[in-house]
Amino acid sequence: TNYQVTFAATSEGKPLGELSMLTCSSEVSVSGPLNSGMTPTSFTVTGSLNEKDGELLFRYGIGFNYPVTTSTISSKPDGAVSSNVQYQQHSSQGILRMKAGTPYEVLKAADVIYTITITPARTTGG
Repeated sequence: TNYQVTFAATSEGKPLGELSMLTCSSEVSVSGPLNSGMTPTSFTVTGSLNEKDGELLFRYGIGFNYPVTTSTISSKPDGAVSSNVQYQQHSSQGILRMKAGTPYEVLKAADVIYTITITPARTTGG
């Protein structure tokens, strides 16, 4: 079976971005920024996906780098502001028993909720 695997992030109910892939492999690996902003969160998910008794078992490892921006106002008369971006590293691992098409909140960090949804892919026919 082909599956659409989607990792998404929201904050206060607003979508921040997502990574999505199509696979029929039991091994899953996807990495990249969640969006195309100036300081995107970089997200990596690896895992294994298996079907058992009508459910999906997903063993996963999540790693992400979250941007933290600090600003400094210059003491000069023009009051110029300089920004510095540093990234905090976070990681999580576990195993989920899932129903296809149901989103699961796998991680919450810094008021951001990360979800995974695995759905059988629709086939297009002619």
